[in-house]
Amino acid sequence: GRIDDYAFCGCEGLTDLVLPDHIDAVGDGAFSECSDLTSVTLGRGLSHVSTLAFADCPKLTMVTIPESVSSIGDAAFLHCPELVSVRVESAVPPRCGYIAFFGTHATLHVPLGSREAYASASGWREFPIIVEN
Repeated sequence: GRIDDYAFCGCEGLTDLVLPDHIDAVGDGAFSECSDLTSVTLGRGLSHVSTLAFADCPKLTMVTIPESVSSIGDAAFLHCPELVSVRVESAVPPRCGYIAFFGTHATLHVPLGSREAYASASGWREFPIIVEN
């Protein structure tokens, strides 16, 4: 299944998003400017987080990215000032596009043994705190 480009752009009232595993594609900007979105858990069918997918979500605090995701698009989480926790389940850092997490203050949670890989990977090394757990 696919969620189209800008499908939920500007949506109000959507707070906790859990994408089911059968969703394998999320279009550009699909959840951008969602004013009430606080947490995002991506499904295991997803391999790519698209450009601007969750940009400009002012209340977004927590994101979980499954092992299946191998790349994150440009500005995917741009302008999410309240982001405090990003959990990535892959030991190999997904490829990060331009300013995917620009200016983030979030703590990055990564699998045991993968901290060094993230700390030296483009897009991930910008995180001020990287924790293995």
